[in-house]
Amino acid sequence: MRTIVEGMLPAQFLLDLGTYMQTAAHIELAVWQTTMHAEGIDPHSAEEYRGYVGLKLKTQELLDRFRGSADRCPSAIADRIRAVADEVANGIETRNLAAHGAFFWEDQTQGTLGAAHYFARGKGKARELFEVKQTVSRQAVEETIQVANKLLHDVIDLRQAVIDWRYPNGMPEPKDLPPEPESPNQ
Repeated sequence: MRTIVEGMLPAQFLLDLGTYMQTAAHIELAVWQTTMHAEGIDPHSAEEYRGYVGLKLKTQELLDRFRGSADRCPSAIADRIRAVADEVANGIETRNLAAHGAFFWEDQTQGTLGAAHYFARGKGKARELFEVKQTVSRQAVEETIQVANKLLHDVIDLRQAVIDWRYPNGMPEPKDLPPEPESPNQ
């Protein structure tokens, strides 16, 4: 055992939590990339790319832009973007719980965990806080990972569909690239 948390929680849960968090991170990456392509980014413009980096750092803004990017796409792709956006939105609280919740043994004999975490819903004066009161079972963890994995497959397929639509002849080759800098070892 290397850390306090490894002594507090089952090793399989910690592995599963890492698997889930990386799956969520790749979903977010693919959503971001899909948004860029749906909006018609010049794939070789460093300036345009930098403009999208800020978007990636704001989950809700990214999701709103992703959903809005559907308006620039053919209807079949647009419908898929909206469906994926709904699925991502439905999973945000689960992702936030996984990222920010402090898990603990609730009942070791039953193999269940609890979590110490709060959610905020609403904005401004309508904002309310909710305490998480949820038992987490092994089966629930496995199901959550499978749902996220399916969503990752869907968004990767969607990203490719957008790229194929946007660049029917393949991704454009870079133009007017600056010369490669010389290596200091030369």
